[in-house]
Amino acid sequence: MNKLFIEARSDKTTECHFLKAILKKYFPNKEVGFVFMNGFGNLFNETILNQINLALDNNYKCLIFVDADTPKKNGGVDAKRKWILSKFALHKLQIPFFIYPNNVSDGDVECLMEQAARRDVHSSWFDCFEDYEKCVSGIKDEKGNGDI
Repeated sequence: MNKLFIEARSDKTTECHFLKAILKKYFPNKEVGFVFMNGFGNLFNETILNQINLALDNNYKCLIFVDADTPKKNGGVDAKRKWILSKFALHKLQIPFFIYPNNVSDGDVECLMEQAARRDVHSSWFDCFEDYEKCVSGIKDEKGNGDI
């Protein structure tokens, strides 16, 4: 058995659907269970740590997926990697992890999906997604600040 720990809150998210499609295509015979962390900040809470330790005790292969985000959002690939490794040391864990979009750049799972999709085949999807990005980028908080 394999356990994937992902930031998503449920199996209804784009991230989960994306990973399931990848698994179905490239690893159709692998048994995989998902653990939904409901946010990066929950990675080392007691509930998730218990699930990690239980999986490891059962000799499951575990993999953690998180977004790098950006320094502007209190993230960035370097900050996330440093934080994860410091928590691994604290909890005496050693588990492979992957930081979206490519384990070396700032961004998120959506950046990876954009890179993986073929614009020539899915141009209408890209048109809709770009409209969505324009709309969301215009949202302001109560102080008039963008990028909320």
